[in-house]
Amino acid sequence: MKYSIYEGNWDTFNKKVERIRKKCEKYSCDFSYEVLGEHFEHLSDDYGDFIGKFYDIEIHGTAKISNGWELIGRIDHNPNGNIIKVMNIYNQVNIPAKFYTSIAVCEHCNTRRNRKTTCLVHNKETDEWKQVGTTCLKDYTGLDSEIVAMFSSFIDNAENSKYTGKRHEVYYPLKEVLVLSSKCIEGRGYHKWDPYGEMSTKEEVYRELIHTTIVNIPEDSKYHKEANEALEWITNTTEDNNYFNNLRSIANREYVKDVNLGIAVSLIQAYHNHLEREAKKSQDIDESNSKFIGKTGDKLTIDVKVAACVTGWDGLYGYTWLYKFLDEDGNVYIWYSSKGLDLSEIMVTKLSGTVKNHTTFKGINQTVLTRCRVLEQVDRKEV
Repeated sequence: MKYSIYEGNWDTFNKKVERIRKKCEKYSCDFSYEVLGEHFEHLSDDYGDFIGKFYDIEIHGTAKISNGWELIGRIDHNPNGNIIKVMNIYNQVNIPAKFYTSIAVCEHCNTRRNRKTTCLVHNKETDEWKQVGTTCLKDYTGLDSEIVAMFSSFIDNAENSKYTGKRHEVYYPLKEVLVLSSKCIEGRGYHKWDPYGEMSTKEEVYRELIHTTIVNIPEDSKYHKEANEALEWITNTTEDNNYFNNLRSIANREYVKDVNLGIAVSLIQAYHNHLEREAKKSQDIDESNSKFIGKTGDKLTIDVKVAACVTGWDGLYGYTWLYKFLDEDGNVYIWYSSKGLDLSEIMVTKLSGTVKNHTTFKGINQTVLTRCRVLEQVDRKEV
């Protein structure tokens, strides 16, 4: 018999099954289960729709044999057709069709009571079949009604371990998380969690998951494309530390736990960082030797080799993006802009701007620009 157990009921189910197993031992009956795998289902409660995890199990049971008779299983009688719960799934017997429609009569004492279940027994030597009441079961198998109660409890615990309205872990489709991460990071950059700062990208993606229908983003969109590229990159990268190992582990799954949502969201930004490093490497650029360029008020024209959106935030005067540019000598230029550039679609190759000031960030000299204009750009599709 195969059942699906909701993750939130897993510990309770195991405790009940262990108690049943110990009681069954004294009757020389074996009750156990095997975990076959897991799957995810769309669920709903008072808080809305969500995805929950279920363990797929298969129950094994072998009943004691006495005088050639063995307990096959339990018949749940119903006017619309009976349900037969077989104890031993490996005992491949052909149950006579009559038992799927039989009324709840004990064929040993021939009494008809207001009972919902009977026991199905089979004689291996004579191939005889009978349905008997739990009281009469002992005359056939040497088992009394207690073992049937144990067996019934085992089955009922499995059947009742579906979702019952108490959430455990919540899961999200990994591909949807990455597509929305790509969309959110493009819009306002990547933000780590900060209790006093901007809303984190994780929180933004979470809100999108709750309120956005992912089907509104076409499969052929740049967000889907970037999500696929990021998954391929992290699967094949040789980076070896705890963070990258966690990313690889998450990337190998179809769904991601809510507690791991932040790590999953960061995969897109990690992929962006990888692309930036590769761009610098291909241009043989080392920004560690960046110098301050020009004086405050000077107008500059820059041949851009690397361009990236570092982050973004919402302020009193609207949204601001922070862009970073490198020239062929590794000099770093920073531009705080109220205009968004779609760097996933274009490559900025020439930029003009006015020097606002000079700053140092993490030991790297930066020239801050204002009133910038993109003078030349290339469509990435043409590259």
